[in-house]
Amino acid sequence: MDLKKLYLRLEPPRMGVLRFVLEGYDNLATMTTINRTGAIILLRYHQGNRKILEEILDAVTRQRHPLMTSRDHECLY
Repeated sequence: MDLKKLYLRLEPPRMGVLRFVLEGYDNLATMTTINRTGAIILLRYHQGNRKILEEILDAVTRQRHPLMTSRDHECLY
């Protein structure tokens, strides 16, 4: 399975909200905390889930800060 990766920096209170919402959407994306104090997370998702993931990110927070992009790591924002 070819999973896309998205690194984000969120406000710390938003991390819990996003995790809670993602758990409600089985298999939409997995969330890994990279740096809790820096509020950096990694989302892994299937390309087919991109649209709904974008909608969820828009609903959870308007302030997203992408950390990296590369050939292997797609950044939505």
